[in-house]
Amino acid sequence: PKTAYVPPHLKFYDAVAKGLKPLPQKTLEEVRQTTGALVRPVGIGNPLLEVRFLAESSSSGDDDLKKLTPLRQHLAKLDLARTKVTSDSLATLATFPRLTRLDLRDTKVGDANLEKLTTLRHLFHLNLAGTKVSDAGLRKLVRCKTLRDLYLWNSSVTRLGAENLRRQLREVKVSL
Repeated sequence: PKTAYVPPHLKFYDAVAKGLKPLPQKTLEEVRQTTGALVRPVGIGNPLLEVRFLAESSSSGDDDLKKLTPLRQHLAKLDLARTKVTSDSLATLATFPRLTRLDLRDTKVGDANLEKLTTLRHLFHLNLAGTKVSDAGLRKLVRCKTLRDLYLWNSSVTRLGAENLRRQLREVKVSL
């Protein structure tokens, strides 16, 4: 019998979700209500979730991030772009073990606590564009061996800082 084609990115998410049961709809709805965020599955039949704080949630901050804790084991993609989250939230983010994509573009995140993200074993996409992250913060990401895409435009990172990271993490594509 012929098996259906499964795109590589979906195989990846299936592997990350291994052994995970879907969360009850009630839990998802409660998080939607308390945060105003969009909460949806990363794919059909996959228990992993994507959460996006939309334009109207631009006043969301570190406290709202704590409201995502019930989704902690299931959260794979998190878009916090243009919210008021700070470096204080990175410790909370580090407790989301299946996080693969994190968008912190145009937030108040800086160098403090960036090392917390190195505990995320599946994180491959990190957007720090428009943040206060500098070369000093970038050095903290050297232990983030799974990182493949790193976006840094309009940050305080220099070309030299980006080159140093590229030398240590050969697999990472840095956009400066």
